Amino acid sequence: MSIKLKHITARWCREGARVKVLLTCHRDPWGSAEEAPLGGVERTVQRLADGLVQRGHAVVVVSGTLDSAVDPIPQAVSSHPSGGVLTRVSIRRADLHHDHWQKSLSARAGRQFEELVAAERPDVVHVHHWLRLSRDLVLRAARHGVPSLVTLHDHFVSCPLTFRVQPQTMLPCDKKSGLMPCVACADSVPPIAHWLPTEARWTEFTLRRHDLMRELKLARALSVPTQAHAHAVRAYLAPELDALAPSVLPHPAPALARRPQPRRPDGTLRVLVLGRLAREKGLEVLLQALELCATRASIDLHLLGTTGTESTRTWLTARVAQLNALPGVRVHLHGAYEAADLGTHPVLEHTDLIALPSLAAESQGLVLDEALQLGRPCVLSSLPAYRERVAARSAQDCCLWVPPGDAAALAARWVDLAHNPQRFDALAKAVPAHEDARQAEAVWLDAHQALYDQCLSAGAPPTPASGEAWFEERMRTFAESQWDAALARSTRTQLGYDA
Repeated sequence: MSIKLKHITARWCREGARVKVLLTCHRDPWGSAEEAPLGGVERTVQRLADGLVQRGHAVVVVSGTLDSAVDPIPQAVSSHPSGGVLTRVSIRRADLHHDHWQKSLSARAGRQFEELVAAERPDVVHVHHWLRLSRDLVLRAARHGVPSLVTLHDHFVSCPLTFRVQPQTMLPCDKKSGLMPCVACADSVPPIAHWLPTEARWTEFTLRRHDLMRELKLARALSVPTQAHAHAVRAYLAPELDALAPSVLPHPAPALARRPQPRRPDGTLRVLVLGRLAREKGLEVLLQALELCATRASIDLHLLGTTGTESTRTWLTARVAQLNALPGVRVHLHGAYEAADLGTHPVLEHTDLIALPSLAAESQGLVLDEALQLGRPCVLSSLPAYRERVAARSAQDCCLWVPPGDAAALAARWVDLAHNPQRFDALAKAVPAHEDARQAEAVWLDAHQALYDQCLSAGAPPTPASGEAWFEERMRTFAESQWDAALARSTRTQLGYDA
């Protein structure tokens, strides 16, 4: 279904004209948190789409999916009293493991996206992610005369594994993107494409990098949530991106209620961890730190969120049972939560402190902004983006820092606060005032409209001739089928799952 809008010109954000924006995301932003935790990208896309629709604009959200199927997911269309219209459509890829780094280009998904652009005729395409879709979205939009804005939410463009965490050591990776460090690292994560010769893997990495660099260069505007992320992206991808100057557009603070700081029980420190419970977010470090606290302090650890994978869930259940048998420490699992309801969640009645021990190269960290909105002091991994956000909120005096991956340092912070109530009280009193989320969101939406205006003024970029597109699509589709067939013939051990 195509939404019909009158023709508009540039400067729409200042003249009040309506515009049609197509947003891309790797997963339906309105998906259930029970299926898998909604990440910062999905929640940002949801908030942006809702905000634009409330202002009377038309928004089409095109998302990838976790499942594999041939049949498309029907569109969902809703209207707003302002006159805005939201259309949601998901592109389902039929191939296996389509979030694997060697599957980042899909001829079928790319063609479906191009057909959507042709049918919907958006004025601007805003790429939030390529994952589970295809890494040529800006190019395909440009072929239809549509300019694009790209927001870099993570390190997908510089890291085949996205998070810049070394799988073997679970330590942050600061290596520049390149063949020698990256291919071997990415190939250590199942499923391992053992049937491909080294030269083929190197070729795929080179093509992936080339295509993503082309996407960034074809985009009429780039944005990042922090200056730290802009610096990191340029450093990891130098010299290709040295000349690019992305706009720094921090995601606004979430609209959360704030409960008063509860009275601490004597001698016990109650720590809350929220968000996705995963290795790259410091889950193992967190539990190691708690184990180090046994016999040294009384610590209650509350985990709010879900793991997203059955293997991690099984491991976590066993690890919690082990820790709960130790003296002085206790783990409580609270399961999934809706971000909008976090401010009134019952766990806050039992929360003195929030810990975010992420190992990943965070671009901003929406959970950090949530933690500051909830009004609790924090113990955080010393990440550049975290430090930038804490400074922006004037929250330096309510936050303590630990090196990423250092369980001993994290445990030492907890033990110290458990035994020094005066020190804890000083942190709690330094928590900054609750931020007006509505005002922050209005400024954020205005900034997006200005970037869309920039794209409309520039128009679509010239694109390389696509006369051989039919041949490229057939070859890519054939390669996908061969990859899937080889995977189906492989054993779990060959794919690296039993290592």
